Amino acid sequence: MLDKNLRILTGNRDLLYGGIHIVFIGDFMQLAPVNGSPIFSSFDDIHWHGSLNGAVFLDQGNHRFRNDPEWGEILQRVQVGDVTEDDITKINQRLLDKVQLPDLVDCTERKIVYGCFTNKRRNEITNACFLQFVSQNSPRFESVEEPLAETLLIKGLVSKENKDVGPEFHKLLWGMCGDNNISVNGNTKIDPCLKLIRGSPLMINSNTEKAQKLCKGTTGNFVDVRWKEGRSPQVENYNGYKVFATNINDLDCLIMKLNHTDQIVELKAEEFTVEMKLPGSTSRIKGFKMAQFAVNMSLATTGHKLQGMTMDILILAEISLVPNWLYVVLSRVTTLKGLFLMHPLRKEMFKQISRNLREELLFLRTLEQQLLNSL
Repeated sequence: MLDKNLRILTGNRDLLYGGIHIVFIGDFMQLAPVNGSPIFSSFDDIHWHGSLNGAVFLDQGNHRFRNDPEWGEILQRVQVGDVTEDDITKINQRLLDKVQLPDLVDCTERKIVYGCFTNKRRNEITNACFLQFVSQNSPRFESVEEPLAETLLIKGLVSKENKDVGPEFHKLLWGMCGDNNISVNGNTKIDPCLKLIRGSPLMINSNTEKAQKLCKGTTGNFVDVRWKEGRSPQVENYNGYKVFATNINDLDCLIMKLNHTDQIVELKAEEFTVEMKLPGSTSRIKGFKMAQFAVNMSLATTGHKLQGMTMDILILAEISLVPNWLYVVLSRVTTLKGLFLMHPLRKEMFKQISRNLREELLFLRTLEQQLLNSL
């Protein structure tokens, strides 16, 4: 697509990329594209191997791990599958039966995340953390005390053919489903009942806020909501504790503080055409619309969403043997002390890089040497 568009835009239809010089930047040790193949899958791609005339590896020095060089060296071995038994022993010293887990509620001061492979596991952890916070801070439902102001359930509303689906179906969605059950085009995940704690980490999952320069994957923290005139929260029984709850129609916007810039932004609710896979069912049902905010809780995050992030604390909650997955997740923290394990790791979990990747790296190293020799 890039080649085609550049040929049209430049008018140089016979020249690759329209004759424009392009610098490609990337890391082949990251996860493969979802439902796609790595760019180095074959050596007959004119848009990749046929276009390259030089390469530079930016691997001199390990500034990312300057506060823990030993951890950086371990990760270099993890990256290519050459871990030692000593490496495994040192990593497993971070098991939760050996180290104490930090306070997970204070997400505004430290970047904390659970690393998961599946969205189902991610939702289980998010729900467990919310329940833990509520049970430690909110009054019992039979109490005369008011619910904690820092928590709020925001319930999405579902319709079919412009008609409400009824209270029982909504109760099923709110009580038993997470964003792993409801999706847009099988990709974007929509949470039917956002369980928010003031300061909790959020990730925007839509590109509709482009006017505010917000796109899918933008991260921040929950600040507050603004109510529509005359609307207010209801008190609800959440596993025996009092919490404030509301549905999406009562709210004017959700307010969040963006990471990196500290900018305060307001998000409007959106209506999505969704498909659902209800608990216990193997099929997806379609033809529904859901009104909800386009955010997901990101206290727990999958490996693909973790790519490119740097965290203070990572709790490895799930293990996957997908190529590069363990390296991508473990390398989100820059010190070994920032890592916490829920399950032990074993040496055989770390596989050697594929033959195709070895050949690709050799090809690029050869290009780099040729470039250096020409200087």
